[in-house]
Amino acid sequence: MLQKVSIFLLALLFVTHPVSAQLSSYCGQLSETDCALMLDAQQSLQELHSATLNRASMISQNLHDDFRMEVSASGTVANLPLMQGLNLTAAPNLNAELTIAVDLSNLPTGLPSWEDMPEHAEINVRVIDGILYIDMDSLVPPNPTLHGWVSIELSTLMPPMPNTEPPPPTPEGYEPLLTGTNVDQLAAVFDQEVLNQFVNVVRSGDTFETWVDFAAMYAHPIFQTALRESLINNHWANIAPNTVTDEALNELAAMMAEIFPEPIMLNALTVDPEERVVRGFQFWGMLDFSVMIEAGIKGNDITQWSQSSFQTNADFDNYNQVVLAVAPVDAQPISPDILQNIPIMRMFFPLPPPPQNTDG
Repeated sequence: MLQKVSIFLLALLFVTHPVSAQLSSYCGQLSETDCALMLDAQQSLQELHSATLNRASMISQNLHDDFRMEVSASGTVANLPLMQGLNLTAAPNLNAELTIAVDLSNLPTGLPSWEDMPEHAEINVRVIDGILYIDMDSLVPPNPTLHGWVSIELSTLMPPMPNTEPPPPTPEGYEPLLTGTNVDQLAAVFDQEVLNQFVNVVRSGDTFETWVDFAAMYAHPIFQTALRESLINNHWANIAPNTVTDEALNELAAMMAEIFPEPIMLNALTVDPEERVVRGFQFWGMLDFSVMIEAGIKGNDITQWSQSSFQTNADFDNYNQVVLAVAPVDAQPISPDILQNIPIMRMFFPLPPPPQNTDG
């Protein structure tokens, strides 16, 4: 969970990354005029390099128990690098001034690793020229030992990045598993007449919402046929063809209907119809969706799993008009391990594991 928080904090500084990864060009039932507006607004994100975040947040919660955590931020972000990935060390010009807050008031009791965490906390930070500045006097609850602004090289707080070697070639014809969470993938597989039976794109005011009915989708015979093919042909699912029977598909559909009795809003984009730019977004997802489907088709009772969903939201203004933040005067350089003595700092900025000793 701490890793999720640190990745979220990085994603806040790369606000285009979580958006570009989950946008859909499928317009569904929208009129031609509304479809053009939605797509134009999406394109504006490719040109976004600064904005004022009125509020951005990530809510992580389990579907069947009381675990819920919310991390949010507000402030300004500028010099956004238009790149894929979250490697802050590759963006020395990034400039940000944020107030970051966390709400742990809805965590269940009896979690040893969270015992010393406050229910609510916040801190002001700045990122300038690859340096993270933290205002220890803004920390809520306050810390008695550190005061004023402190500074840390951002690279020392980075989690280990993936190997930069090119990935191995994927098997010919490989496609990601058909889970129903990728609307563009669904649109490539099904015609609109079928897709409209379980995917709904609507405009509500200046917000475009994409809803998916997983219960109806997994019970649909045409979707089941495509899912069977996807499971058998997916080289990483390790599903035997004789496992994907009609009975197994129907049992999976029944479990999906129990887990998702109501349609889920996968994403929402709020746009400025005059400027034709995005003003806010919301995305829903589950990190273990593919694993859950593979387990369900093998006969496991996935309704008893503690599935963890996450929802990312952002609302922003001043499109490409942000004034750059400046470094605080007389910030005291500190070592990252000093922050580990402050419970909430361990959550915001967990230290990466030490490098492994490769000596014989």
